[in-house]
Amino acid sequence: MRHLLIGALALLAALVCAAMVGVVWLFGTEAGLRWALAHAERAAGAALQIEGARGTLATTVFIDRVRYEADGTWVEARDVGTHAHVAAALGGRLVLEPLHIAALDITIAPGGERASRAPLLPFGVRLGEVDVERLRIARAEAVYALTKVRFAHIAIGPALPASVSAEGRFDLEHEPFPLSATLALGGTLERLELRLGLRQAQTAAEVKATLAPFRPQHLVALEARAAPLDPARVRADLPHAALTLAVSISGSDRGLQGKLEVTNAAAGPIDKERLPVAALRARVASKDLASAVFEELRLELAGGGILEGRGELGPGGFRGTLRASALNLRGLRSTLRQTALAGPLELDLARDEQSVRGTLA
Repeated sequence: MRHLLIGALALLAALVCAAMVGVVWLFGTEAGLRWALAHAERAAGAALQIEGARGTLATTVFIDRVRYEADGTWVEARDVGTHAHVAAALGGRLVLEPLHIAALDITIAPGGERASRAPLLPFGVRLGEVDVERLRIARAEAVYALTKVRFAHIAIGPALPASVSAEGRFDLEHEPFPLSATLALGGTLERLELRLGLRQAQTAAEVKATLAPFRPQHLVALEARAAPLDPARVRADLPHAALTLAVSISGSDRGLQGKLEVTNAAAGPIDKERLPVAALRARVASKDLASAVFEELRLELAGGGILEGRGELGPGGFRGTLRASALNLRGLRSTLRQTALAGPLELDLARDEQSVRGTLA
């Protein structure tokens, strides 16, 4: 019996030693790295391709090219360098920190069925000190080029609802208006909390949104503010203004509803190259974003005068029925006489032709 016990302990010790040798080989040698990546390629079929891998899982891994393709959507990363944390992997989490990617290309296939629920990840994922020199995202004819993508962390939890956390910044290339942005994410994959900050020259925008990516109506709530906005910076033939835009919107199965407010700190007459609108306020509703209905529409004009009513904005332009009160024509154009007109107006503002009909007295 004593000899049997000694033999069992010796066998157990041999198995432990063999396991330790296997772990050391897997995590501490380049051959172990290549075996692990080859196993991942076989598990993914032809969807995953990994080229030029070197290093070890216990130290730093360098990969020349990684490409993943599924259902016409593909992701390709080049010149990847990262450190995988072994202790986290043994605990069921994938932790890569730091992570550097020289170029990341994402092409999203048009159309396709929308996912109805968030995916269940078999393990948690955390990416730390993420540095992407250049990110390109393409979908149909839209292409977005981002540079200096820096994230302190990007994390997704394993359980449903999977928690999400991210914080970073990037630059968006856009001629002639390049943007710098900050982004923070929280919540879960099913209900994302987003904070986005944008800056272009002197103009700054802040966006807070709650998103439901797997519902028919993705937008749950949105609050946004941007200032100052000058139309003349977009097109030289447009009037100058100093606009502050504020939007508050909620979403449901019926569409989007909310409030819109625009104020102009530099309102003035058209012949002075100014926008003659001091403020615009309205309740807004939209079913499909192709058109919007403006109720309780109120425009305060430069130099005095108010327009109130309703209207609809669609692909063809804006049509509205308004009522003017205390309308001062000199506020619209400085060469006209001082007035205090009132009466109904019908506006038809198409892209190629605009008309205003009414009776003012």
